[in-house]
Amino acid sequence: MFYRKAILIIRARCAKRHILIYSQTKVGTESLLLSLKKTCPGDWIFKAHYLKDRLEYNPAVFERYFRVGNGGTIGFIYQNYALHQYYKSRSSYDGLRILSGVRDPIAKEVAGFFNELRTETNISLGELKGRSVDEQTELLLAAFLKRLTVRKDWFLSEMQPFTGIDVYKTTFDKEKGYQIIEGDHHPPLLVFKLEKLKEIAHDAIGKFLGISNFKPILSNAASQKWYREIYKRFLERVAFPRNYLDEVYGSRTATHFYTDEEISSFRKRWSGG
Repeated sequence: MFYRKAILIIRARCAKRHILIYSQTKVGTESLLLSLKKTCPGDWIFKAHYLKDRLEYNPAVFERYFRVGNGGTIGFIYQNYALHQYYKSRSSYDGLRILSGVRDPIAKEVAGFFNELRTETNISLGELKGRSVDEQTELLLAAFLKRLTVRKDWFLSEMQPFTGIDVYKTTFDKEKGYQIIEGDHHPPLLVFKLEKLKEIAHDAIGKFLGISNFKPILSNAASQKWYREIYKRFLERVAFPRNYLDEVYGSRTATHFYTDEEISSFRKRWSGG
């Protein structure tokens, strides 16, 4: 862990500026990271999901990831820890610019569920392959709904404590699809909708970072995963209960960032329509 932290700090100090992709999980951060590294080779560019708190060692969590061969996640957790330590040791956020994405909440949750399928459930690929498509969908939907808990608002529980920014105090331009939030006591922040990233990339990210040639490298990470075929069939067949749709799309996050038309489209997609 010390080695990772040392390398991170050296790179940060040598860079012209710092660009931090600080977002919820499963909102296209990896694609954005690769795109920015290609476009801005002289900048220090990093991504993180949780920076508010110092890392606490949790043997159960670490054992679960190692058990399924996902040691890379452990490394990412330690990198988040090193970032937390680095920025909390600085007297200001000078030179730091933050990008944060949002995504259709259910699409985000489904992507996260499949990504953690082996660590969060006891469902194996072999068990799924022995069932019909309808049986697979029913089994996965039950597991998905079972693991749901009352989720904290990431922007209030994570973004605000770390940066001092309350995104809900700034009206988000739902039609444009992005908003730049600036202030005297926090780093500049660009919030964008993943669904519009391709069309707004030049104006939003180009303007925010002062680059004229930015083109996002859009990729579908799920298409490279071991569960890709099952994931595809799940998306084609799943229909979520109405009370779940009401809860998700009536939330402050959904209504702050998305238009009524977008929410209606999301609801139709996930209701089996």
